[in-house]
Amino acid sequence: MKKTNLLTIFLISLIACTALASSPFQSPIQSKLGRNYPSTINFGLKILLRSRCKNYFSDQKEKRKDCKKAARVMVRLLQCKNPTSSVKSSCFFDSLNEYANSDEATAFLEKLNSQITSNNNTDVLAFVRENTADEYNTLRVMAVLFQDFFGTKPPSFIEYLAVNAPRGFTDQMITTLTTVYGNKINILPDSVDPVNMYYYHFYVPAYLSYLLHHVGGFSKEISTTVAASFNLIYEEEQHKDRMVIHDSKSKLLGAYIKTLFSHRPIESFEASADEESLKDIYLGIMGPVWALAPEKVISYPQFVDQFATDPVKFMQNL
Repeated sequence: MKKTNLLTIFLISLIACTALASSPFQSPIQSKLGRNYPSTINFGLKILLRSRCKNYFSDQKEKRKDCKKAARVMVRLLQCKNPTSSVKSSCFFDSLNEYANSDEATAFLEKLNSQITSNNNTDVLAFVRENTADEYNTLRVMAVLFQDFFGTKPPSFIEYLAVNAPRGFTDQMITTLTTVYGNKINILPDSVDPVNMYYYHFYVPAYLSYLLHHVGGFSKEISTTVAASFNLIYEEEQHKDRMVIHDSKSKLLGAYIKTLFSHRPIESFEASADEESLKDIYLGIMGPVWALAPEKVISYPQFVDQFATDPVKFMQNL
């Protein structure tokens, strides 16, 4: 193994063992990034991401190697696990636990809820920036606190908090998210088209790409590609109605493994028939682009025109 590889692995390990800062909103970028949660979901995601590295950098050996390394690091950064047999997998558990046990985080959520209640035109992203130390902490809050909050059942991270977090934080979390989504508050940057309210598609990849570049030391190209691929793979599996990687427990092991090794990128999308998938994919790709190269953000119509007919080529040109 090259000395640089050893150094990178040592640095990531060192960062992962660093003690948390006293304030979750002023936590230095070198703060704890999370344990390695072994699970079938993490295993499968690594395989699929590594496969994408081959697709996107087939004739670029060094970039392909960096992409695979970044994929491994990103899965660790996600901190995904199944907390209980009854709760589906969720992510960012270390950060969730840190926020949940912070009086400052609860007060922040209460303040944000009050601000939105009094002014429906509140710029939530600007508000978060004003109440966090830097861009890293801003993205961390947006990715961790504004997770999937849709569906008839409570989302998995709320189920987890209801059992493991102080009641005050969990109740305030639910109240604030209900205010945001109930009032249809747009929390995206102005440069990004608000195609839907599934904001986690945007901020989770944005946060991951920021970490890969600024902590992992990967190039902007590699960081953007790997983070965007995470959301794209999810949407493609959902689009094909397979979703084996998302809920492997409900599948036979053989089918799960077969899907992992037979997965291929979708070659094209239909602008009208696949509109809902394309909207989610747009947010999932623009998130990392905005986080690392905001000047490259494009509108949704531009994205559909460029992406739908040749997704692989689009990803190769990020």
